[in-house]
Amino acid sequence: MKPLKNPFRFTSLLRPMIYLFLFSLIYGFGTLMLLDLPAPWNDITRTLLLAVFGLGLYFVSTLIWGKKRKTLALKRTAEVFGLCLFMAVFTTVVISPLSLQGNHVVWLIVGAILGTFCLLFALPTLVLFFRAIYDGIDSFGEQVKFVRLAWKGRFWYILNLWLMLFVLMYAWDNFMGGPLYSGGGFDAPSIFTTLMYLKEPTIYFEMILLLSQGAAGTWELTMLGILESLLMVFLECNLIAAIGEAGQQMWNEYHYNKPIEKNSPVSRR
Repeated sequence: MKPLKNPFRFTSLLRPMIYLFLFSLIYGFGTLMLLDLPAPWNDITRTLLLAVFGLGLYFVSTLIWGKKRKTLALKRTAEVFGLCLFMAVFTTVVISPLSLQGNHVVWLIVGAILGTFCLLFALPTLVLFFRAIYDGIDSFGEQVKFVRLAWKGRFWYILNLWLMLFVLMYAWDNFMGGPLYSGGGFDAPSIFTTLMYLKEPTIYFEMILLLSQGAAGTWELTMLGILESLLMVFLECNLIAAIGEAGQQMWNEYHYNKPIEKNSPVSRR
């Protein structure tokens, strides 16, 4: 019998984990500060803030995959920002309003389908686009091809990785009454919007600190929030590592017809 191998990395991901925790902490405080802004400034500033956080997430991804030259060049940074801005605008303008169409059956069905599709594929696809940009694939058509090859070749692997993380977050929040809590049912558009704007690893911790000051059991809730934050950061970094490596593997096998490079993260597992 072959010995079981640890599927997770910790020591090699410690630096990216610290950066992700700090970026999420800043993003969490920034998001909470926007709650009192009047519309439409609330949506505009939140959209821009999420796009900027996407730049930080891309930086974390480059650390996870092994920093290369020009991965943070102005052109690639602009591509990442544009990609994250598009996703933020799409969430705000298209997905979020669909969660408010409960009295219209047709829109309710459209929202359920589109919201579920985004829940399943949006964030893993974003990581794959990050990997394509990181690998220096400049053409948008080639980047789309990279993503398509990754999903085609490693569909269940990528989907299972993401679903394990999402189910854990969703179950935790339903248990603790966090941002993803859906006591009224599984409202896919609302859950996806909340996931994009409120469910960064430290946001639950921040909400506990700001909304439960002086309440009984606050310390215990705060400790649980910290533990959740650390666990989610650890799992997210491993998820980024695995999905990015899967995309590179399929690209190499199909496009270059050569094995994965010796200095790639896959060979270090």
